[in-house]
Amino acid sequence: MNIKRIIILIITTTLIIFAMLSASSCDFVKFVDDTPRSSLSDESETTDMPSEIINETTSESVTEPPIERVLAVNPKFNNLLSLNKNVVGDIKIDNTGIWYPIVFDGTNEYYLKRDFYGRNDKYGSIFMDMTNHGALLSKNTILHGHNFSDGRMFGDLEKFKQEDFFNSNKTVIFNNLYSDMEWEIFSVYVIHADDYFLLSAFQSDEDFFAFIERVKSISIFWRDYTPSADDYILSLHTCSYEFDDAHTIVHARLVSKIDNWEE
Repeated sequence: MNIKRIIILIITTTLIIFAMLSASSCDFVKFVDDTPRSSLSDESETTDMPSEIINETTSESVTEPPIERVLAVNPKFNNLLSLNKNVVGDIKIDNTGIWYPIVFDGTNEYYLKRDFYGRNDKYGSIFMDMTNHGALLSKNTILHGHNFSDGRMFGDLEKFKQEDFFNSNKTVIFNNLYSDMEWEIFSVYVIHADDYFLLSAFQSDEDFFAFIERVKSISIFWRDYTPSADDYILSLHTCSYEFDDAHTIVHARLVSKIDNWEE
């Protein structure tokens, strides 16, 4: 009897242990199965994603910086600049003798009686006003030159006081180092030196419009022109002989501009 009880006890214990082990295995599987499929899927996809796909996905969120364009000196000025570093442009007016390089040294005195090479010369040079910005365009670019009876320098500005000439010659080519520009003449007048009122910049659009109105009111000849806030103008200034300390001024407005960009 004792042997039978022992055998029964061993068999019973074995069955209980087997049942416990089976229950533990099921619980482990159930824990794994309860893990969200999406988490497992994401991890797998991230690990297995080819590098080229990762790069493409990342690049879509990167903002490319804007390409900066830089103005470059027009090569046509290289020769003049090699001769005089103060060159800032050139000017040409058809049917006149006006076709000169323009210089700028930050004063209104040096080139009054010096030629392009800096040598003493009564004819001086065509130079930009000291209140301008050299090779950069101002709201009003002011150019000075002497008036000689032989037409040299700005002597031929006198022709614009003739109505026929004014009406039939309206284009000025004034280029700076960075841009080719065409300008249209809209006014010519004579003033006394004490009434000189040219400005290269204006504090407001209203000041600019008032300036144009004043020009119109004293013009000998006026070409129809309605100014806008975005306009740029050119002022050509020389001495004159109608009376003592007389000055002739011709104004033009910018009508086309082609910039030279660095490649």
